[in-house]
Amino acid sequence: MALLAALALSLLPFRATGSETVTVNAYVVQADSSQDESLEGIAERTLRDPRRADELLALNRSRRQADGLAPGDITVQARAGWVLVMPEDAIGPDVRPARLEVPKPYWTGPLVLSLVAAVGIGLLTVVLTLALLARQDAESRIGAAARRIRDGFRRRLGARRARRAVRIERDWLRRTLDTDRSGAQQLRAAMASAAGDPNTDVYAAEVDSMTTTVRVSSTESAPEGWTWVDDSTWVAERLPVSTEDNDGVALPVHVGGSDGRVVLVDFSRLDGVLSVSGDPGIAKQVLDHLVAEVACERPEVPVVRLAADDPQQVLSFVTGTPAWPDTPQRSPEVFASAAGRRRIEGVLLVPFDPSPTTVAALLEVCASNARTGWVALVCGEVLGAHWLWRAHRNGSLELPELGTTVVVPHPAKGRHARNASTAPPQASTER
Repeated sequence: MALLAALALSLLPFRATGSETVTVNAYVVQADSSQDESLEGIAERTLRDPRRADELLALNRSRRQADGLAPGDITVQARAGWVLVMPEDAIGPDVRPARLEVPKPYWTGPLVLSLVAAVGIGLLTVVLTLALLARQDAESRIGAAARRIRDGFRRRLGARRARRAVRIERDWLRRTLDTDRSGAQQLRAAMASAAGDPNTDVYAAEVDSMTTTVRVSSTESAPEGWTWVDDSTWVAERLPVSTEDNDGVALPVHVGGSDGRVVLVDFSRLDGVLSVSGDPGIAKQVLDHLVAEVACERPEVPVVRLAADDPQQVLSFVTGTPAWPDTPQRSPEVFASAAGRRRIEGVLLVPFDPSPTTVAALLEVCASNARTGWVALVCGEVLGAHWLWRAHRNGSLELPELGTTVVVPHPAKGRHARNASTAPPQASTER
């Protein structure tokens, strides 16, 4: 708007255009008069001040008279017949009104006021537009900041709710495991129901109040009483249990749970080393829980806590040999083949991240082909471990072998702790 007003001003003419008729006081210079007809004399008679002759000269300087001259062409005496424009306060018998044509100015007061108003409105529009844009930008920035704060609050609130839900679930799981060991009985019963098929092995179970879901080796059908879900999953209502289901080899342990179900694995299928990496605190809780589970199911199984990162102690604890045999040291390797069931004779607990030399010793003496019957539970990532689990700070545990994530129970304070403490002396030996 301001630019348009300035452009309009630049296009307007700056000279007067046309003329207009106005009524003014006039004095006609007399030809034969005894009066002084000079500008001073006329000023003295009509204006009472001869010094106002300059004012008369200014009013008439550019007015051409009938003879082609103007008052500016002379200095003293006006010529007869000249019509002089007089000021408004001129008086006397010779001063009379007259109508004269004068140049009409283009820049009239209303026009100037209109243009000034247009320019002002244009500038005000520009200022308001800039203020509105600045306000919109500020509102956009404030809105974005508010959304970030809101989203961050929601994330923190969601994280707190998730942590609270995990804590509640861990408490529920701890109370359940302290009072109910039926999950292990359900896994044993499932193994017994599949015992008639030598090609089918049950290695894990998920148990809730109504059903039992088991993980099996690849099958195309399920035995009577079971519903086939897929090649590796059966489901059935809770099974009847019997003391004959315990064959002395299976070692079901509760790993964790979620959504009202508990998850168990058969430790007799662990070929060598179980590695629990991730958050060290939760990983140690997982290992302590597994040790308590082993003590609860098989109190006679010794559990040895390795206190130092020394491969010589590994062989000494497992085989009773005082020194590490002089054999070539083998590097860790991944066991790709499925492990068969074997009776667990002992558990090595390694509550730290072992060195490669100690890892090699653990893999050597705990593998099924070593025929020692020992397994190792390691806090840390071990290349070559048969089972690789990962713990998280919120208390969850990833089980890649089962394709699921569970919540681990809080550290034992009741039945599990008592069972673990009642294990034979060699089961808690620490060297």
